[in-house]
Amino acid sequence: GDRIYFLVVDGRRFPWGKPTISEDELRVLAQLPADKDVWFDPKFGKSDLVEPGSEFSLKGEGVEHFFSADRPHEPRLVTIKLNGDPVRILGGDYTTETLKKKLEVPVDWELDIMACDGTMRSLQPGEPIKVVSGLMFVSHVRQGGSS
Repeated sequence: GDRIYFLVVDGRRFPWGKPTISEDELRVLAQLPADKDVWFDPKFGKSDLVEPGSEFSLKGEGVEHFFSADRPHEPRLVTIKLNGDPVRILGGDYTTETLKKKLEVPVDWELDIMACDGTMRSLQPGEPIKVVSGLMFVSHVRQGGSS
């Protein structure tokens, strides 16, 4: 575009040529290491953690501000959706079985993960899953064919 947007990260001002910026682009632009959390600092509100894969609009009034901070060593609560309902659980690494247990999904049911495009796929036994805020899951009775 022909418009330049500005953002501030840790007190440093950066120009940006698009009306939105992704978490990945923000990290590259500001040269933020992977072991740092990035936070959005609104003018009149509570700072929000910038989650991996998220995107922010730079179209607001004024300049958007972000800051980085050391990532805590302990897991934090994240919000995911299970069958359309928000659920708060500790983020981090799970397997299909440990996630089903945490979400109280019956062991003989399927647990599907929904992709950004709306497609779903069943999690396989023992499959590792990194749970971050915004993931969507659907549990259902296992579908099977008769012989």
